[in-house]
Formats: sequence, structure tokens, C-alpha cells
Amino acid sequence: MNDTTKPLANPAHEGEWQAQERAVLAERTHAAADADDARSREYRLIARALSEAPADTLPEDFAASVAQRALADQRAAVSDVESFTSPFERRLLQLLVAVFGVAIGAVVVLLGGETLQSIGSSILAMSAYAKNPWVLALAACLALSAGGQLWRPRER
Repeated sequence: MNDTTKPLANPAHEGEWQAQERAVLAERTHAAADADDARSREYRLIARALSEAPADTLPEDFAASVAQRALADQRAAVSDVESFTSPFERRLLQLLVAVFGVAIGAVVVLLGGETLQSIGSSILAMSAYAKNPWVLALAACLALSAGGQLWRPRER
């Protein structure tokens, strides 16, 4: 028998491995199990179960039933989304977006001078990096990648 397996680093794991291998060999050779300890009997039972073909086979219409269940799950998910977007919920969502828009507008009006000034100084600081051609190339690549995502067909 050609055994090219490398010994395990942990001696406890090596002992378990060897016990499993002895049990598999004993099961293959149909050796008597009288002298086996409890661990060897368990490993022999596992080796016997693994050597036999599974008792249950898949039904003949298994693929069709799985496809049918997947289609039913997909339809249920679509109906869940449709039920979530009732006219009331859509109006409520539009109202919330409008309220948040007004709130953002109020913050810009109240804190506009300081906020716009800090945004302007940040843009000026970033413009110093824009003189490097590699930064411009990176920005162009990122913009093309993001733009490409907009025109990609969406899966339904």
C-alpha cells in the first residue's frame, strides 16, 4: 500500500487518524471486531456506513419539484414587494423624502455660510491633488466604472 500522507503536527490528532485508518482497514478486510475498543467500533461503524450506497434515492420528479418550489418562492417574493408598495406607502415615502429635503434645506440656510465655506476649502485642498496626472487617471477610471454600472441591464 502506497501511503504518501504526511504525519499530523499534533500527536493527539495523529492518534485519531491512525485509529480511523485501522478501523477502515479492519472493515475492508472483515476482521473480527471482538478485540476492538469503543472508539474502533464507532470508526468501523462509520466506515461501514460510508462504504454502502445510500438507502434513499431521489424521487424521479425531484428536479421538477425543486424548480417548482423555487418558482413559487420567487413569485412569493415578488408579491411581497408588490404588497409593500401600496399607494398609501408610496405617498408616505414621498412625504418623508419631502420632509427630509426641507430639513436639509433648513440646515443649509441656517448653517450655510460655515458649511459652504468648509466645503469650498475642502474642494480647494483636493484640487492640489488634481494636478497629478495619476490622480486624474484614477478619477477617470472610477467615473467610467460607475457610469458603466448605470447603463448595464438590470436583472429582474
